[in-house]
Amino acid sequence: HYYLDPQKFIAIPNPIVFNELFPIEDYKQKEKRVLVVSNISHAKRVELMLKIWSKIEQDVRFKDWSFDFVGDSSVLNKYKILAKKLGIQRLTFYGKQNPLEYYRRSSVFLMTSRTEGWPMVLMESMQMGLVPVVYNSFEALEEIIDNGKNGFIIENNNEEQFIDKLKLLLLNTDLRRQMAENAITSCSRFTLDKVGKEYEKLFLSLCNH
Repeated sequence: HYYLDPQKFIAIPNPIVFNELFPIEDYKQKEKRVLVVSNISHAKRVELMLKIWSKIEQDVRFKDWSFDFVGDSSVLNKYKILAKKLGIQRLTFYGKQNPLEYYRRSSVFLMTSRTEGWPMVLMESMQMGLVPVVYNSFEALEEIIDNGKNGFIIENNNEEQFIDKLKLLLLNTDLRRQMAENAITSCSRFTLDKVGKEYEKLFLSLCNH
């Protein structure tokens, strides 16, 4: 058996993708849109997103909200059929697109993945001022989201809790704005400059051994 000394390991996060952080003073420009940006695969559990959204649509308090899905796959039509079966009306599948403009206009981000590593779309959404609602299904999540402050971490597979937190966000503009501001601020930890300095520090430490 090999002994793995934890002192010899270091974890450095991926940097955020876009060069900009959403300016919180422009928050009023955001629309009543919930967004998913995802490749469509078994691991993403798209059927859960659709079930959750169908429950939102059934509540008349959210008649002004819509759901945008950016992403494509050979099985996209399967989910379009499922959406129709669920009676979903306010959902648009946009296919494969540059997501930046969708991030800019949307307010809430959903993630229902079965598992993830360090999901870049989650980071992208937060730096663009979306509040994420995410199932707790992967280890890195708590490194990214401070539950209740810059997003909501939902007990994995707890659909009722997911819907409750999503409804709370959709109903409360002040809460969304505050959590969006916290999300943007938290992403400043992961700028290319700061992550680059972590690598520089690591390389220098190795050179000194």
